[in-house]
Amino acid sequence: MEEWNSKLIERFNSSRNSREIWTTYKKMTKKKDCNTILPLIAEGNAPAFSEEEKCTILQDTFFKGGHLRRDEYDDTFYKETMEEYENICNMEDKIQTTKHKLDYEITSDEVEDAIFALEIGKSPGADDHFPELFKFAGPNFIEAMRVMINLSWNNGKLPTEWKTANVKFLRKQGKTNYYSPSSYRPISLTSVMCKITERIILNRLAAFIEGMQIIDINQEGFRKNHSTSNCLLRFIQNVIEKYNKGEITLACLIDLEKAYDSIWREGLMVKLHKLGIQGKTWKWIKNFLNNRMAKCIFDGFIGTEFETNIGLPQGLCASSYSVQHLYKRFSE
Repeated sequence: MEEWNSKLIERFNSSRNSREIWTTYKKMTKKKDCNTILPLIAEGNAPAFSEEEKCTILQDTFFKGGHLRRDEYDDTFYKETMEEYENICNMEDKIQTTKHKLDYEITSDEVEDAIFALEIGKSPGADDHFPELFKFAGPNFIEAMRVMINLSWNNGKLPTEWKTANVKFLRKQGKTNYYSPSSYRPISLTSVMCKITERIILNRLAAFIEGMQIIDINQEGFRKNHSTSNCLLRFIQNVIEKYNKGEITLACLIDLEKAYDSIWREGLMVKLHKLGIQGKTWKWIKNFLNNRMAKCIFDGFIGTEFETNIGLPQGLCASSYSVQHLYKRFSE
């Protein structure tokens, strides 16, 4: 306690104004979020108290697609899309050289920019490497990374370690109870090397998507220099204008349940290809999505490693843009 008091006073004395003092106080007195997994009650089952039982329920909830209504699938559309996916895979495998705009060699500048975007203090993934190792790496290390990333890029393949995730669970804010597995959000912690490569692909995708105007200009979420505040202001302005004209405004607000966990990977890859994302980029994303492994970690418990066959890992930089950002466009 004395050590904490001394540190608090030290930071107060180093603050330049009252605002910094108040910010320091809030940070040092803020209660840490509790993410302990309480006993889980799955529908129709007895409460799960042991870590093994909780782990099974969480895996079934977020990685087995149990929330999907398979009886509502369009079998004809599914078969046609899977056939199209196989045809695209065969076609892309036969192409040795491509001239796609995104398929140029990855440069040292891109690697350095991706490293600069890493956040210090984040938990490591399955490889146990912390971001600090890469943030303070020298030029020789960065050059070695560039060579490794280009090997992955040119061959359209990722090492198994890059696609292995430690999955932790955060409590969703505002829930009335935390005995339901849906009251938690899975966060995938992957290797830093994979995050760096993802960031490079993300930056290229962002430039291509914006340049080709693939996304609706009114889309605000998950775009640089855009904000949901812009969307709200535009909505409010529309309501005011209609009200002044004596007209009524109707709004339809849709929340996609388990959006990340419901992505149909093959269908996504078909639509990516149709939108012009092809060549090395398409191959790399395809390999990135397939044969992914994960293990659940919570309260000191480490679950058995398993393969994920649907959805996307939450917490990845590339998925935030290439799926959530594009989801509206792809769902049309």
